[in-house]
Amino acid sequence: MKSHLTYPTYLLSGTPMAITRKTFELGDGNQVTLDWIKHDLYAMPEPEYIDRVISGVNAYWLVDLATHLHTSRKHLLSHLNLPNTTIERKIAKGEALGPQESERIAGLKRLIDQVQSMVEESGEPPQGFDAAVWLGQWLEAPLPALAGKKPAHYLSTVTGQNMLSRLLAQMQSGAYA
Repeated sequence: MKSHLTYPTYLLSGTPMAITRKTFELGDGNQVTLDWIKHDLYAMPEPEYIDRVISGVNAYWLVDLATHLHTSRKHLLSHLNLPNTTIERKIAKGEALGPQESERIAGLKRLIDQVQSMVEESGEPPQGFDAAVWLGQWLEAPLPALAGKKPAHYLSTVTGQNMLSRLLAQMQSGAYA
C-alpha cells in the first residue's frame, strides 16, 4: 500500500480538509486508489453527506475502518450487519457499495470524525491521540447508559448510530446519563 497526505483540499468551497490518498494492491494484481478523507463526514452538511452515501463509498473504506479501529473486518462486518461474502467480493474488485451499505460505513466514519472534533474542541489533543482507536475501544465496552450493552451493538442501523452520536455529545457536555 502506498500512501501520501495532501493538504489543503476542498470538498466544499472554502472547507479545507486533509486527504490521505492510498493505493492498494488487489488480489488479482490490479490496483485501486482511494482518497481517505480526514475529519470531513461529521462536519459535512447533510445534503452533501447524503449525496456521498447515495453515490456509494468504495468497499475498501471498510478495510481502512477496520485497520484504524484495530479490529478485524469480519468483526466489523458483523457489527454493521453487512454480508461478509458480498463485501469481500466488492473489496477484491474495488467496487462501490450500495447506499444502505455505504450509509452504515459512512456513519461509522462520521462517529470517528465526531470524536476527533470533540477532542479538538476541548483543547489540544493528547500526544498520539487517535480518535479511531479510542472509538474502537469505546464501542467494545459495556455502558450503563446502554443498559450494559456495548455501543457496537447499535452500529447496524442509522438510528443506532445517531443514538451513539448523541451519547458521545452528552459525554462531551457532561450531561452523560
